[in-house]
Amino acid sequence: MIRFLRKLLISCGLILLCLFFLWALAALYLDAVAWAPIPVFVACLAAGIYSKSIKNTSFILSIVCVMVLAWWLTLSPDNNRDWRPEVSRLPGATFEGARVTVTNVRNFEYQKTVLSKTGKRVVSTSTSSSALTCF
Repeated sequence: MIRFLRKLLISCGLILLCLFFLWALAALYLDAVAWAPIPVFVACLAAGIYSKSIKNTSFILSIVCVMVLAWWLTLSPDNNRDWRPEVSRLPGATFEGARVTVTNVRNFEYQKTVLSKTGKRVVSTSTSSSALTCF
């Protein structure tokens, strides 16, 4: 029974490691250049082929995944991208006493094509309990 549980635990660990490795390849593909996962995959495949045991292969995959995770956590978000015109402007808000002016609010009209208009909305905080209720 203990032998079965040990094999089950090892199998679950290997499945989780494979999922972690797939995530690492996807992170490299999406956040780095598109060809970046190919050398990582080939290197890990070569390490798996030339390794004598599954422990060594698992260790190498774990190190690669942790390195990709450490790199991925250092990425900072930015808005410097090629946005579509209807989503290119960020919303903003100005507060003047009890009045809140929200700018660059998108109003959508769903038809066969999506029409997007940006505009400005003014909300009085003295009449509403939340600025979100007016939208």
